[in-house]
Amino acid sequence: MDVYMKRIVCFGDSNTYGHDPADGSRLENRWTRLIRPILGEGYEIIEEGLCGRTSVFSVDTNADGWEGSTVIKPVLCTHKPFDLLIIMLGTNDLLLGAHAGADDSARGIETLIKLARECVDCKILIVSPILISPSVAESETFAPLYGGIRACGLSKQLAPKFKAVAEKNQCGFLNAADYAHASDLDGVHMDSENHAKLAAAIADKIKELLT
Repeated sequence: MDVYMKRIVCFGDSNTYGHDPADGSRLENRWTRLIRPILGEGYEIIEEGLCGRTSVFSVDTNADGWEGSTVIKPVLCTHKPFDLLIIMLGTNDLLLGAHAGADDSARGIETLIKLARECVDCKILIVSPILISPSVAESETFAPLYGGIRACGLSKQLAPKFKAVAEKNQCGFLNAADYAHASDLDGVHMDSENHAKLAAAIADKIKELLT
């Protein structure tokens, strides 16, 4: 007899893609891969992480289509049916080129929830991102994109606003910053150790939502 597979779509940015803060390559030990062995048999994990993705904002450093709102429907329709959608975005909403703050980002997440529900019937987990570390100010690549230390304070504002949006829209919520942090190498991305910490937390939340 066929065993029913619970299918999970992970829709996010570079910290879902697995951007390595050391050299910009893709980490093999990223959270989207690490949750599968934690969950055990009966789960399928679908990775949809894109470096630079925002919730709804156009950024001049990105090409067309990097706004989550422009692609979420075709992406989700490609993979349906599935049981759970995990949305982990917000970091790139704080790029200088997005001209957005935490309130704007929260509204962007709410837009994604509404768009997702127009095309698929599934549970949704909103994961607010890890904090941007002060070490971002020392990164030749990311300091000019985020305005240095400016983005650190803004990133601290995301979790409570995202939680309010999740509760309003009957979604699950998890604050990634409670479990993992950015590498001091660039102040934005997780290393393998922190991907593992986040994977454990998200796996527990998945079990809570799907069992």
